[in-house]
Amino acid sequence: GGAEAMISRLLSHTLGVPCAHAPANDVASLPDDDVAPKAAAEELGFTFLPCVLAYLNRAPVQIRDRADPRASRAIWAEHVDAVIVPGDAAGGWATLAFADSKALIVAVDENETAMQATPEAFDLPCVRVNNYLEAIGLVAAHKSGVMPSALSTRVDRILRV
Repeated sequence: GGAEAMISRLLSHTLGVPCAHAPANDVASLPDDDVAPKAAAEELGFTFLPCVLAYLNRAPVQIRDRADPRASRAIWAEHVDAVIVPGDAAGGWATLAFADSKALIVAVDENETAMQATPEAFDLPCVRVNNYLEAIGLVAAHKSGVMPSALSTRVDRILRV
């Protein structure tokens, strides 16, 4: 759940190493008769931890120092042009890191989560879209230099000068 994710993120950020958590199944539930051999460990152990640990060594690592030897292969905030998030899940550290950047933040309203952390709650400048198809179109237009406001039929009133 959310608490485990926050603890994993805090440990990873503090220690500078990959960290993960795995959901646990109800111990009272019995394994299915048709268990794939690759999933047997999860079915027997009532957790998906073996699957998570198998590829933890490939997890992204947070690099904070540009003098780090791995820094030349890193993706830095200034390399990111757009961030697409669920419409009510903008409270994650990765999204908040772009609050003061030039990256376009796109919030997708159809993707509802339990997080209830809207971009507006964090004063994140964002463009709201209905679905991921609209988000992709918006990002493509953004990459082409088209202002998102130019894609709307809403036109501000003309004011006398």
